Amino acid sequence: MKESPTYEWSKRYVNGSSGLSNFNESRIRWILWVTYGYKRGLGRDLSKRRKDLPSGKSKFLRRQTNDDALSPENKTKGRDAMNEFPVIALNSVLSIDLELVSFKPVVDITGDSKVLKKILKEGEGTLIPNEGAAVTIRYTAKLEDGVVFEKKGYDGLEPLEFVIDEGQLYLKLFLMCIFFSLKYIEQVISGLDRAAETMKKGELSILTIKPEYGFGSVEVKRDLAIIPPYSGLVYEVEMVDFTKEKAPWEMSNHEKIEAAGKKKEEGNQLFKNGKHQRAAKRYGKAADYISKDGSFGDDDLKLVKELRVSCWLNSAACSLKLNDFWGAIKFCSKVLDIEFHNVKALYRRAQAYMEIADLDLAELDIKKALEMDSQNREVKSVQKRLKQLQAESNKRDVKLYTNMFARMTKDSAMVAKRLKVEKAEDAKKVEEVTAIEVEQVAVNLAPHNSEMVVDPFIAGCSLTSVLGSCLTDVMPVTIDV
Repeated sequence: MKESPTYEWSKRYVNGSSGLSNFNESRIRWILWVTYGYKRGLGRDLSKRRKDLPSGKSKFLRRQTNDDALSPENKTKGRDAMNEFPVIALNSVLSIDLELVSFKPVVDITGDSKVLKKILKEGEGTLIPNEGAAVTIRYTAKLEDGVVFEKKGYDGLEPLEFVIDEGQLYLKLFLMCIFFSLKYIEQVISGLDRAAETMKKGELSILTIKPEYGFGSVEVKRDLAIIPPYSGLVYEVEMVDFTKEKAPWEMSNHEKIEAAGKKKEEGNQLFKNGKHQRAAKRYGKAADYISKDGSFGDDDLKLVKELRVSCWLNSAACSLKLNDFWGAIKFCSKVLDIEFHNVKALYRRAQAYMEIADLDLAELDIKKALEMDSQNREVKSVQKRLKQLQAESNKRDVKLYTNMFARMTKDSAMVAKRLKVEKAEDAKKVEEVTAIEVEQVAVNLAPHNSEMVVDPFIAGCSLTSVLGSCLTDVMPVTIDV
């Protein structure tokens, strides 16, 4: 259940129905914990009004009491007098004058509302621990039902000291130690570790932690109680002090190499535990410590290059696990820029190329790797998989081109048929147009008057003689020689 900000109110009650408004009106300060899903009584109305109350201003709230606001014993006789307040009769109208004095925000640490931090007391300044900082905290840890299972820094106990983002490295080892009754190893749950990274020195906060960031599905025995599986946890934590981890430019060459080696080992442990995202951060930080050659002498340079190449290769392995194939290609290419013959870099980059379906580049990397180490089993295994992918790709291509050719052939036949039909239709149209034109010419040659004018000469001659004379006038006269 997600909690809204906590409000500190100044309140007074006035019984408007009975007119008893002259009783003790002294203001009483109290803390109202408004919770989402709270449906009964006064808390419901206050939760509706909380956003309407700017700090330092008053709002007047009026509501009709109902049976839900009264306990079963008061449903018939109203509310008894207590704390110098008069008796509140059944179905009274209450007038509540509210003033927002302050509010305490709730911070969502993880972004999924499973680790919430409620600040009770602000810390000093603006500085907070960075990753790798050594912190000292004291806390009281409880289950959701209020059972205290652990204390640190109270009742004469020493506060807890740990390194940010390293307190979880040995969680699985710690649980194994519990199972086999081995030596106790101090560790910090993920939710507490993440929250401590956001706290200022002197800050006091309440943390609400869901099982995913607590002990999960494991039953754990702590100092004061046993934590059942899937338990939600509540920590009241105070940041006593912290020391920030040195930045690379604040370290000597020896410190940089030592810090890089330590981060790499932490990354290896995280990788083995399946924490690939956090392992990648460790490898990246290790590489950052030794990113520049210029600051190292000749004696250290060889060691630095080996360490850097190892971190990049491990970062590529993390990227493959996280399906960040372009990231894997980037890290492997960095290695190959320094060591073009590095078989691991060629092998992992080939894997990444295969995942993005660039089989030609994958084949080139595999060939180069086998030239360097022809008996490498991992490379041969990837080569076998590559051949399968190429065969599947060829089958898809054949099917694709076959369908394309069939479609093109079908389209060509349809085009030829359509052209033939169109040609026949065009010829028919030409014939029709020709017939229409001939008919039009005949119409134009016909006399326009209905009565024919007959030449007297023609009228007295036969048709044959007339035609003969016409032809004689038109055709040339020829003679046989």
